[in-house]
Amino acid sequence: MSQSQVSREHAEHGVAIRAGRNGAVEALAGDLPTAVLVDLTGLSLTSATAWARRSRSNWHAYLAERVHQPTTEDDSRVSDRV
Repeated sequence: MSQSQVSREHAEHGVAIRAGRNGAVEALAGDLPTAVLVDLTGLSLTSATAWARRSRSNWHAYLAERVHQPTTEDDSRVSDRV
């Protein structure tokens, strides 16, 4: 069975393969060195580097947003106990 046949079969049942694949590659790119990602997935070095950049930038944006959020009363009580 070819990749296109598998994709077509899954699409008929409402399974979005590309979204799942992209999520898996992004998760791997965030956890693994680029060279390992290339060897593991067969991606080109350029593509693996782009995935790694994308994965890391998402975390930086998330962390930056968290730092700038106002602290709630609940947060201060937790920090007092730590």
